[in-house]
Amino acid sequence: MAFNTYNEGLKSASSIANRAIAAEASLSTLALHTAPLPTLLRAFSLYVSAAEAYSHLLASNLVPKPERLAVQKKWRLVLERAEKVKRRVEELGGKVGMAGIDESAEEGAVVRRGGRVNGVVAGEWRQPPGDHEFAVGSTLAPSAPLPTTSTSSSTPPSGSRSPASRSLSLWRDAQQPELAPEQLALDPEWAELPAESWAWTLPEGGWRVRQGPGADCSVTAGLGACLAHNAKWGTSLAQDSLYPQAVSGRPRRSENAKHVVKLLLNGAWRGVVVDSLLPRGKDGRPLHITARPAQPHVTDSTETQTTNGTDALNHHATGPAWLPISVKAYFKALGGYSIPGSNPAPDVYAFTGWIPERLELHSGFRREKEWSRVFGAWQRGQVIVTLGSGRDAPGLVPLHAYGVLDIRDQDGERLLEVFDPGSAKAKRADADADVAELSDAMAAVHLDNDTMTMSWDEVCSRFETLNLNWDPAMLPVTAVRHWSWPKPDQADNDMDESLSLRSSPRYRVTATATRPDAHVWLLLSQHQSAKDVPLDDVALHVFRDFRGAKGTRLAQPAHQETNPYANALHTLVRFPLRQGENVLNAVASRDRGIFQTGFTLRAFASEGTRLEMTRVSLNLPFSETISSALTKRSAGGHPGQATHHMNPQYKLVLGGAGSSKASTLRFGLHGACDLAWNVKLLWGNGERVFELSSESIIASSGPFSYGMAYCEIDDVEAGAYTVLVSSYERDVPGNYTLSVEASSPLTVTQIPQEGAGMYARSVSGQWTTATAGGRPSGGNYAANPRVELVLSQPATLQARLALTVPGPVPVNLTIFKRVASVAGVAEGGTGSGAGDAPGLGEQVATSGPYVERVSGVGLPRTKVPAGVYLAVPSTYQGGVVGGWTMDVWANVAFSAELA
Repeated sequence: MAFNTYNEGLKSASSIANRAIAAEASLSTLALHTAPLPTLLRAFSLYVSAAEAYSHLLASNLVPKPERLAVQKKWRLVLERAEKVKRRVEELGGKVGMAGIDESAEEGAVVRRGGRVNGVVAGEWRQPPGDHEFAVGSTLAPSAPLPTTSTSSSTPPSGSRSPASRSLSLWRDAQQPELAPEQLALDPEWAELPAESWAWTLPEGGWRVRQGPGADCSVTAGLGACLAHNAKWGTSLAQDSLYPQAVSGRPRRSENAKHVVKLLLNGAWRGVVVDSLLPRGKDGRPLHITARPAQPHVTDSTETQTTNGTDALNHHATGPAWLPISVKAYFKALGGYSIPGSNPAPDVYAFTGWIPERLELHSGFRREKEWSRVFGAWQRGQVIVTLGSGRDAPGLVPLHAYGVLDIRDQDGERLLEVFDPGSAKAKRADADADVAELSDAMAAVHLDNDTMTMSWDEVCSRFETLNLNWDPAMLPVTAVRHWSWPKPDQADNDMDESLSLRSSPRYRVTATATRPDAHVWLLLSQHQSAKDVPLDDVALHVFRDFRGAKGTRLAQPAHQETNPYANALHTLVRFPLRQGENVLNAVASRDRGIFQTGFTLRAFASEGTRLEMTRVSLNLPFSETISSALTKRSAGGHPGQATHHMNPQYKLVLGGAGSSKASTLRFGLHGACDLAWNVKLLWGNGERVFELSSESIIASSGPFSYGMAYCEIDDVEAGAYTVLVSSYERDVPGNYTLSVEASSPLTVTQIPQEGAGMYARSVSGQWTTATAGGRPSGGNYAANPRVELVLSQPATLQARLALTVPGPVPVNLTIFKRVASVAGVAEGGTGSGAGDAPGLGEQVATSGPYVERVSGVGLPRTKVPAGVYLAVPSTYQGGVVGGWTMDVWANVAFSAELA
């Protein structure tokens, strides 16, 4: 639904709602013999459409704050009316369709907007252009919707010279790609490739690509790896992207100099139109990517003729013509020849559609596991491998991309043949010493001046990233969705909109697997509109849906090993499937997004898997959002920490007074992206929960995940519950926003910390061999440590005892009145066994039976008169040595010290 103002949106939504009311009201005018079901179904559909319209209006940030409650009320009313109509349909034996939202128009708009990149119009690819479009004398209009040229009227880049003459029968692009500074420095001109560059044959050993002037190493390394795959497996990766093509599928020369290149850009295959002009120096040297036959053991002085009739190392040779023309189209879409980066995976994806993945080769990288995965796929021709160096790269060009030509296990030694797409002399002129050091350190076998053999361990140590592209035929079952992430509303100062559950796109992925080894891969891709618009820091979180098993799980303190937020074009999440139905919640999140950005989410699943991906697009009608922060005191860590109960907890009241209706609940927890988060719904009656058990957890977001946590549960009865928010690390502060949505009215209020509003004292001590007295019946209870509490006036006391290091040790905390000892035994006491030391008098309060709990044991609030008291921490068994911490609270000032 398109609208530009609040009034337009409200008018459109109200119009649909009125039509729904009119449709339902028309039931009274139906003839007696007319079935009411068609009318009811129509009314239901209109009510759902009205709810969708109000939903879009509320999500548009156009609604004035004073009007927001009124719009939400209308939203709820049409939803409730739709539910009543649905029940009536079912009573009559009918069945309504899924109350899903038709998003085809929205998604189509996102894809269409993605067709303009850096001022270049790249329409969706419908079918290959016909040969007549490349013939001399054609109208030069490509098949719709492919554009003939950019709408820009810009001329070839400043500093370049156009050819002296151009035939009127040749098509010329009005917008040539912007050249890199390195190219402009060589006084470039735009010229046609020689005709013989189209008459190439695959040389023995394949091609070696060479990087032209400018920062295009990632593209060159990626395409070089594709050419190596083509030579080994007989494929035509990247090569088949250029049109026109011969009957064999091989690219051919266009008669009118116009070419169309098929690229996967901004979530869809698109066509980019270019002419056949390429930049070259005034000496005739090509200033673009080139290729030459692989020639092992040759030097630059070698003069070797090839079967293609060109010099193997002639600097004026270009290799196959399709290569630089295809790259020209890619650079045109990206905004010019100068593009930074050392990750070829997105470039390979654009040309081939092979699924990109980027792995960091630092601590936490599983060398053995990844070797098995990559090497196995390499042997089947299912992966393309490239590498990226870091800023500190001894023996390598910093921030540079390298391609991998071969991977093998040779007599137990795991080896990779790596090639440098740049000029060895030009790029390594300042690194001769490093190259020598590298050669000595790794004993690399140099095949020629840009190819070397390295061990797997050496690659993992020297390089920064392992970049992979996977054959999509491995996971042939696919689904794709598109959406636009709106620009945050800067006027809303209540909270960061990027942390709102409502702003995070959510998809439910249902994958029914027939094989025990099935997987689903989810690829989140950002759309690029201009090269000067930075990418967002984004992450894709995948949570397994446990709604069918609520109340039967104890969440383990597991968490993601790496931070998923990345300033990257593509983000891949691989998820193993269980045999049978798997329901996953995929939630995209971004950190500090500042622009409206288009996104695409693609799902790839194993063969035989039934895959469905639907957007959870209708926000539930009732919601609460709370923004807060973990502090040093409230950051209690994961459930294995003794301080876990100190994490923020909230009282959730669901349903109105006397309500018995079950509801759907959604929890979204967005927080600092460098912390791993979790949210749980607990049986706590709205009170603070100190100890987790399988019976106390109704629902959980699962393992701790960086930046956010998400949980959804159905059929929650009306009542009071406890919501627990936590991060994995203890004592680490961080901001967070908790969003709770429900299908019934709800309220969310924070539960005070234990001892909140009271004076507090903390005492730590040790049970030693002399002071670990054990339980009272053990005969040595009086030997236990004592904490003296001095109250100058009547007070309410509260206390908690916990082990310094949680362990399987039952403990107890008891408070006694202090009395003076007489001959080692306190009158009316238990016996101190400490001469004239103060004795234990009347028991005032106790934590109860000895129990073993991670959170320790607590004393409930107890009123006591003024006086001096002794708090005794003890273990069940005597002789248990270890540390303890006692926290004591009172509503008056007091002192607490080891006695």
